[in-house]
Amino acid sequence: MLKVRAVNPLTGEAKWTFDPARGRASGRSPGTARGVTYFQQGKDKHIFVAVQDRMYSIDAVTGEPDAAFGNKGSIDLREELDHDMKGLNFRHTSPAVVFEDLLIVGGGGG
Repeated sequence: MLKVRAVNPLTGEAKWTFDPARGRASGRSPGTARGVTYFQQGKDKHIFVAVQDRMYSIDAVTGEPDAAFGNKGSIDLREELDHDMKGLNFRHTSPAVVFEDLLIVGGGGG
C-alpha cells in the first residue's frame, strides 16, 4: 500500500505514517505517487503528495492532513480543468513544485 512515512534520519525510527487510504471504504491504496514536496513558511511545515487524482497536504511535524488545505487536507486535481475528466484517471509523473505562492502540479489524463 502507498504511504508517506517520516523517519528519524539518524536511527531510522518511524516518527509518523500518513495513509491516504485511511477512511476509504475499500481500505485499498488509492493509486500511485511519484514523490513528495516539502514546503515551509514561517513555522508552518508541509509535505505535499499527489496520489492518483488527489493532492494531499500533510503537516510535516505530525503527519496529519492539513485541515486548512482544500477539503480536510486534500483537493481533487480533476476539478477546474479545461475539459471534463469524468471517467478518466489523473496520474502524476513527478512531484509537485512550490514556486513563490504557487503549488505547480504536472500529470495527465488516461
